[in-house]
Amino acid sequence: MNVALMLPLFYEYARDLRRGVLDWVEANPGWRIIEIDPSAQPLTSRLAGHLHGAIVMGEVLSSSAAGFQLNGLPLVHCQYTGIPPEGLGDPSTVGFDHHTISRLAIDHFQDLGLEVAGFVGLKLREGAVRSIKVNPMREMARAAGMRWAEFDLYPVDPSEQPEWVWEGRNLHDLVAFIHNCPKPAGLLAQDDYVGTMLCEIAQGLGYRIPEEIAVLGQGNRVIGRTGHPSLSSIVIPGQEIGWTAAARLSLLLNGQQVNPRVMLLPCDKIILRTSTTGASHETGIERARRHFERHALGGVTVQELAVVAGCSVKTLRSRFLENYGMEIAKEVRERRKSAALGMLETTELDIGEIGRRCGFSSAPNFFNFVRRQT
Repeated sequence: MNVALMLPLFYEYARDLRRGVLDWVEANPGWRIIEIDPSAQPLTSRLAGHLHGAIVMGEVLSSSAAGFQLNGLPLVHCQYTGIPPEGLGDPSTVGFDHHTISRLAIDHFQDLGLEVAGFVGLKLREGAVRSIKVNPMREMARAAGMRWAEFDLYPVDPSEQPEWVWEGRNLHDLVAFIHNCPKPAGLLAQDDYVGTMLCEIAQGLGYRIPEEIAVLGQGNRVIGRTGHPSLSSIVIPGQEIGWTAAARLSLLLNGQQVNPRVMLLPCDKIILRTSTTGASHETGIERARRHFERHALGGVTVQELAVVAGCSVKTLRSRFLENYGMEIAKEVRERRKSAALGMLETTELDIGEIGRRCGFSSAPNFFNFVRRQT
């Protein structure tokens, strides 16, 4: 049987789909695959006459896919946006579940100890986009006790016009959103192009990533894997979707019914990089670093940080030294000393109050500490 594989191979998701389809074909010989890039190669009626079915990525196709449907050929659509494309009739559809993306993002931001979550993407006010991408994540954030923020980029689309990755600083409303967003915050980007743009803007404004703004992308694309900061990204299971699409098309070609008509596979993996987990690329270590920053003056202990990180004291010490060049106990002493001397020199607070702010239970203890450090 002759099967058309109609995928725009510029997209990494499409290339993953291709690998999944070809893996299935190698495991189940019998099809001859004809690859057609719909962005560059129109489907002619002559070619269509030789085909028995097709696997397509509908969001970026022209009327070719509609032609398939009109010709009555078995068709499996590999979904990306989560929004059914127009002109495809009611094909069998395989895609990924956006609810699982929202769940991954909220869980990750919570694991980092963040209290603000947000989403940045396109057409967020449109009903389908809002119901699939925005509302579920917003409700999950609220259920977790997190504050919510969102920004609609439309009509700017950095994946279609990559120059916006660097020119996003000219979008005054977006700059204002980043300025006004409560911090520290975790922002889920619609894709890795948007995520990289957010990192570029935030850094240009002087915000620290991920300390003040943690950015999570989607798609694990090259633009996010390279440069600094590298972008943490949710993996889209393109290869599994491609395999499933081929298996479903096989059923259709054999005259069998495919149920359910729409199958959504879960997203269950984040590639951790600098944009959310800093130099460590480990959620637990980054969570401990954030805890350290908040409680260093209170005399936080190595044992306490190890509990926060979920690792041994030995591992924690090693990771902090390796990633941050920090000996924890020494850093605590230095920060308390610096804060204490600063307040003694620049404020009129009494010594007991300064000691309390630096985490000492009594003025004598604080006095002895300062005397030892000077």
